[in-house]
Amino acid sequence: MQPKYRADPRHTSTALPGAGLLRLALLLLLGLAIATPASHAWAEDDDDERMERRESREFDEDDFEERERDEDEDEGEDDEDFEEDYEEEFEMHLREKESFLVELEVFERLISIVQRSAEINLSPQMSAIAAVMAVDDHVEEIEEVVEFLEPMLRESDDAAVKRAIRFKLIDAYRELDEPRKSLGHMKALILMEDK
Repeated sequence: MQPKYRADPRHTSTALPGAGLLRLALLLLLGLAIATPASHAWAEDDDDERMERRESREFDEDDFEERERDEDEDEGEDDEDFEEDYEEEFEMHLREKESFLVELEVFERLISIVQRSAEINLSPQMSAIAAVMAVDDHVEEIEEVVEFLEPMLRESDDAAVKRAIRFKLIDAYRELDEPRKSLGHMKALILMEDK
């Protein structure tokens, strides 16, 4: 007689071996089937966000490049304006400096004239020589120069003044076409005859 198989309440689910594994596999497949559309949706959302970020970045890069070009153009214009302003200011500064130098030169000449005039006025000898040199400005005819200076030559005691008179008489006699008298005064200068 064969022993009877008694059903054990603990083993009711094991009627088919591997049924638990099959159930587990079905649950996994079901979970994947449910999760897959959601993961595709998340992936699509991620793709959309990435596309938006990429487009935004590309827009930002284009905007940045455009702004850089505008800034470069503005800087170029600013540089040109600055260079023009600088050149104008530099030219104005040069003109002012040149004007100042001209004024300084005129002032130096004036000071020199004043100093020279003071030296002449302080020296009787130099005053007499300056008067001899200026005699042409005060007479109309060259004969008057001769008439004025010949007596002065005899009256003057200063050797330097006599020499200045002789130089003036040499020129006067040459203009009057009297070479002998001109040469006579020249000889007196050479031999230092201050009679």
